[in-house]
Amino acid sequence: MTGVGESAIVAEPGRARGPRWSAAPAVAFVASVLVGAGVRWWQLSGRSPLGWNDTADFLDGSRAPWASLELWAWRRPPGAAVVLKLVGGDIDTYVRAQAAFAAVCWAALAASVATVATGWARWPGVVAVAGLSLTTPVTMWDRSVLSESLAVSALALLAAAVVQFARGPTWARVAAVLAASAVWLATRDSHAVVALAGGAVLVAAAAVLWWRARPAPVPPAPRRLAGLGAGAMVLGLLVVAGSAHGERHHFPTRNLYEVRVLPYPDRVQWFADRGMPQAEVFAGPGARTPHAEAGIPPVMFVGDDDVELQPWLDWVESDGRAAFAGYVATHPLYLVTEPLRSPERAFNNALGDREFYRPLDMPRVPLVDRVLALPMVVVLLVAALAGGWAIGRGRWVPALAAGVVLGALAVPHGLVAWHSDGMETARHLAVPALQLRLGVLLLVVGVLSAVSGEPVDGDPAGQTSGKPRSRLGRSSPPSASTTVPVT
Repeated sequence: MTGVGESAIVAEPGRARGPRWSAAPAVAFVASVLVGAGVRWWQLSGRSPLGWNDTADFLDGSRAPWASLELWAWRRPPGAAVVLKLVGGDIDTYVRAQAAFAAVCWAALAASVATVATGWARWPGVVAVAGLSLTTPVTMWDRSVLSESLAVSALALLAAAVVQFARGPTWARVAAVLAASAVWLATRDSHAVVALAGGAVLVAAAAVLWWRARPAPVPPAPRRLAGLGAGAMVLGLLVVAGSAHGERHHFPTRNLYEVRVLPYPDRVQWFADRGMPQAEVFAGPGARTPHAEAGIPPVMFVGDDDVELQPWLDWVESDGRAAFAGYVATHPLYLVTEPLRSPERAFNNALGDREFYRPLDMPRVPLVDRVLALPMVVVLLVAALAGGWAIGRGRWVPALAAGVVLGALAVPHGLVAWHSDGMETARHLAVPALQLRLGVLLLVVGVLSAVSGEPVDGDPAGQTSGKPRSRLGRSSPPSASTTVPVT
């Protein structure tokens, strides 16, 4: 005889309770695909794809052979180039393909949420995910021949896998998260920090669980956490290696110097003391004058064909990134204070307005922006309230756990995206910003599911402060009247 206080299993004598199959995930997937595809067809129909400066690089990469490093580790991350290669380099087909990919990925997330959102919270959660997929910050990229649409869609796919992993670690779910991660990591280099940071945390958590379990054999959960963490870090390191091989950091590093170092004599002197050549060109008597306009920061442009500054250009390519890392290491507050400066120290940035990238003739879906594309201040307030509720109640259902992970990792992701380039930071922050919004949405879904008090189909209900839960979803102290046989 084992009391309820010693077991998380609560059953009726002589009656086995197996997992219940629910049609909700399938219904959510099909409905979300139809709605998502229909809205995107409406927004794209009769309208031309939009090409940008980066489009030419993606097209060039797509012409490389499948087995060539020019495709997989070249000037741009391989994701967009691979899709362009699959569609024969036709940008109209590319736009349709990434729109279809978006509809499927967001439907997968809606179905995943349907498996963990319970009671009356299930369908509002599914509708909220489908609605977020139709907001302007998501759909505005579908007509552009860039990597943002693919990155946002793959983020939804990764979130779907993370939600399932949060239900309980299995090797199948580990494989699903790693597969989705590989797709997401192929779209933008800044995603590597999410894989590396998240992987390191998982490996550390597995080590703590293993330590606490000693001297017993290592239980399955720590092994699976460690496997996922190690796999994520390997994928992140592959992205770093590919970026280094393709020298993708050269141009962004030069942009950093042009807008955050060269216009400021004190910073020029710091780098000159550490080996930066031709500092006298940028500071001191007879120095070049930075370009300045009202509302934007001063910028010291240096062209590729500037023969006079060729020594400086060579130094930026060879030593510029390491020197900048040294500056950040000795000025740690720079990571936080620099993004807060006004005007923002970035150029070609549309004054920080991400709506600049929205096609002017793109129709909006009524109401969804007003309800789900909320100002970031409101998003952060909701995150604080939902997180505080979860901590106070000790209720960590799967959607809550997945939301915390995605939201927390959006912080280093955003910092790396902003600090990696001095140009177009509004565009580079599009994916981290959406990652935070998606994490907060899952937090809210988790809170509503916990309040609904019903267990997740096929999985144990979320625990409350370490206490077992009854079939009614409430915390139940052990008592003689609830003692049941466990064989």
